[in-house]
Parts: sequence; structure tokens; C-alpha cells
Amino acid sequence: MAVIAIISLSFVPYFLVKNYIMSTKEAEMTALANNYINTLSLYGEYFSDYSDDVYDLLGLSENSHVIVTDASANVVYNSYNQAEEKNVIRLNPQIAKALSGKKSFESVMDNSKSFVFTIAMPIVLKESNQIGGCVFILTENTEQAMQLYNVRNFMITITCIFAVVFSLVIIIIFKKSNTQINEMYFLINKIKNDIYDQKADIISNDELGWLTLEFNDLANRLWEIEDKRKRFVSDASHELKTPLASIKLLSEYILTTDSIDMTVIKEIITDINTEIDRLIRVSDRLIKITKIDANQEIVIDRVYVNEVISNVKKLLLPIANEQNITIDYCEEDDVFVNANYDGLFEVVFNIAENAVKYNRKDGNVDILLKKEEGKCVIRISDTGYGIESKNHKKIFDRFYRVDEARARDTGGTGLGLSVVKEMLDIFKGSISVDSVINEGTTFTVFLPLLSEKGDIGNEH
Repeated sequence: MAVIAIISLSFVPYFLVKNYIMSTKEAEMTALANNYINTLSLYGEYFSDYSDDVYDLLGLSENSHVIVTDASANVVYNSYNQAEEKNVIRLNPQIAKALSGKKSFESVMDNSKSFVFTIAMPIVLKESNQIGGCVFILTENTEQAMQLYNVRNFMITITCIFAVVFSLVIIIIFKKSNTQINEMYFLINKIKNDIYDQKADIISNDELGWLTLEFNDLANRLWEIEDKRKRFVSDASHELKTPLASIKLLSEYILTTDSIDMTVIKEIITDINTEIDRLIRVSDRLIKITKIDANQEIVIDRVYVNEVISNVKKLLLPIANEQNITIDYCEEDDVFVNANYDGLFEVVFNIAENAVKYNRKDGNVDILLKKEEGKCVIRISDTGYGIESKNHKKIFDRFYRVDEARARDTGGTGLGLSVVKEMLDIFKGSISVDSVINEGTTFTVFLPLLSEKGDIGNEH
């Protein structure tokens, strides 16, 4: 459609020039015919006797041809001095129209590249105001015809050149687009076969270039998801395999030993029970992570944070007492947030449990709850061994442990803080870490306070 429109517009100059020539020539010939008629009208019904004299008086060009007829279309004067057939004159539509009282103008371009202009106008007798005949003037103009012919040929040449160039551009663009589309189609098939590390070359800045950019971004995200999935499966398999191997080793010892002291059996069963507890913790955390990854809806409701922290403290007191660790809880305000009770409990419990497990004997765990700048702030500090700054971001990765040996001794799974981070993302909260080696670590949780309207009953 664009090509047709451009080709059509390219002929506008041609038609403008042609219309200008037509209108100019019509005005010129109309004036010439009027002069002839006005002069003939002076002679009344005897005008035919003076047509030759008037013709000479007006000084028409050699390319002009004049025919004068009476009211019956009989030729009374012919500037070519040659007889015109009566029937031909009578059948001439322009003369017939002029004898009916109307002007008629026509123009054609003949095969010799010359314009032929013709005009026919009625002769109105002044005495009777009747049509006494008509004047028919024919003139040729080769110069203007050649100008118009040259304009037409020029526009045709320009149009052809443009059409060729436009076609070449379209072919180049199509070829480039087709190449890029084929490349993307090839890469899509590779991604379908689980080969995600693919990237298409961006060879243009148009819509196809943006599409390629989005494709690369999508492929990169798929690669990251697949990489995380593989690492998750590998880490989860390792976490499940270790306690299972211990259970298998202990059970095989019982089966292959003929006589075992009851005290040893109790110790082995205790160890097996410990490994089973560890399996249960890993499985429980994996289930929670799977639910988060699957975007399962979590009911968001009005949660009283003070109650959550109090219940966490009660649950951790027996563990803390075994290491003679003191848990101090200070609440400066009554705080409500939009969250999920079990989810927020998991967040506080995981942080506080780590503060107890990775603390020193006779250490302290301080929990502070307050409002600050329109947010709920939960600050949990310990007097443990601290975390190096290079590990601050990594501790929220799944299965990451700062100290593998100590984590296994305390039954850590490396999943607790990753659950904390992902749960806080759902609650539109955040967490920060501040730690000093051999002095302790402080985790600070920030949550939006419950709005005045409440916004209760929403789901994530």
C-alpha cells in the first residue's frame, strides 16, 4: 500500500503541470474566440461576408485553424480554404454544443507529441439576441506538449528508480529479518531441548531488535531458573543422602553384629533418631520452599507481632537454657502488620533459633520490637561468633552454610534464612545484617505497618 501511495504521489507534479497548461490555454482561446465573435457580431446577420477580414484582422498564428458556421452548421468560412463535408461539421459534438448556446473546450495529445486544443463558442447576434452560428478554433502547441511529455518521462524514470531501490531495501530488510527469525527459531528449538544458555545476535534497532532483546532476556532467565533448579536438586539430594547414609550405616552395624551391648544399641538408636529428626527438618523446609516457588496462595491477614515474638521466645527457652543463654525481649509498642501468622512465626523463629544455636555458652540473645518511620522493626542480636561481611549476601542462598561443620553439629539445613528472605518478599518486607567477628550478629527485619484501613483478607 505504501508503494502504491508513493507511486501515485510521484505523478502529482505531472498532473499539476498538465492542469495548468489546460486552464491557461482554455482562458487564452476563450479570449481569442470572444474577440472574433464580438467583431463578427458587429455585422449582424451578414457576419459571414466578413469572416475572412476579421480573421486577418485578429492575426491568428499559423497553427490556428478557424471554422465559422451559420445556425444550420453550414460552413461559411474555413481558414484552411478547403471545403469541409457538411455532415462532418454537423456531427462534430463541439459545434453542435456551441449551436445550442454552450461553450465547448477540449484538448488531446496526438501521436506526434503535440497538443491539439479546440474550442467552439456560439455567435450571438446583437440585434435579435439569437444564435446566428458558431466559431470553431483549433490550435496546436508542440512546445508545451514536449514539456509535459518530458515531465511525464522524468516522473516515470524517478518512479522506476524509486521502485527498484525500494524493492532492494525491502529484500535486504526481509533477508536480514528472515535470518534473525531463523536464528531465533533455531535457538527456541534448542531451548525446547533444555539447552538454555542461548543468545541471539541483535542486528537491528527496530521492533525485531527489541524482540531479540526480550528473547535473550527470557532465555537468560530460563537459564538462571534451570541452574537454580539443578543446584537445588543437587543440594537437596545431598542433604537427604547424608542422614540416610548415616541411618543405613548404623542399621547395618546392628544387623551384622551378633552380640551388641544394650547401651550401645541405645546410643545407635539415639543417633538414628537424631538423623531422622534432621530428615524431617530438611523435608519440612523443602516443602515450604516448594510452596513458595509454586506461588501457592498465602492468606494475608492482621497479625499481632508482639504475640508472635512471645511465642517464639517460649519455644526457644528450653534450648537456650541448655547452653545457659539468656533471651531478653523488649517491646516498645504494640505492633500490627499485614502478614501471615505462620509465615511471620517462621521468619522470627529461624533468626532467633540461629541466634541461640550459633551463640556462645552463657551468651545473650536480645530481641527488640518497635515502630520506626512507619515500619515495624524487629531486631534480633546475639553474642556469637559473627559472620564475615563477604558472606552477608550468601547466607540467604539455599543450602548455604557459613560453617559446614558447626551447622551439621547444630542440625542446620542451610534453608532457614532463604525461607526468611523469600517470606519477607511476600510480605513486602526486607532484612539487613550487621556482624562483627567474635562479637556477634544482628539481624533487623523491616515490615510495613498495618494501614489504618486494615487491608485484611488479601491473598498472595
